[in-house]
Amino acid sequence: ALELDASCTVARLKEMLQERTDGALPATKVSVFLDKAEMEDDKALVEFEPSSAEGMKMEVRVVVRQLPPSPACNNGNGAAKVNNKLQQRMSVEVKWGAKTATLEVSDMDAVKELRAELGSAAPHLLLPNDGAYFFIYKQNVMEEERTLRWHDVKTGDTIEIFNGRVTGGA
Repeated sequence: ALELDASCTVARLKEMLQERTDGALPATKVSVFLDKAEMEDDKALVEFEPSSAEGMKMEVRVVVRQLPPSPACNNGNGAAKVNNKLQQRMSVEVKWGAKTATLEVSDMDAVKELRAELGSAAPHLLLPNDGAYFFIYKQNVMEEERTLRWHDVKTGDTIEIFNGRVTGGA
């Protein structure tokens, strides 16, 4: 267990994990998840659990990622540092019925960013104006707040679009 101030950032949490494990969990290769959402480095811990800032306890999951070699800026294989975060650029195919579009995206883009990019990058898909569609990847509904990396999307993969909305619950 680590004791941290609620205003501590996720990046600082990663640094403390690295210090506590004598480098066995390198901050640059660690992703931290709360429930199923990847926590962003620049956010304070309190932003993930604002209702319990005083004396809050948070249980997170730490995953060590195998990232491509660190580039100086862009190493020619699609990896680049943006805001000190290593991001892998990749090409994915988005399929809506018989129509397809190929998009260049980052593995750290959330699904909702893919949705936003589709409007301008692929107007020929003629998606519903009211946004009543959802994404499927490897037979699973993609969660809008999750990154493409979280969904394990790789370059060349196909993401399918289906008409309708996904609702949860009873």
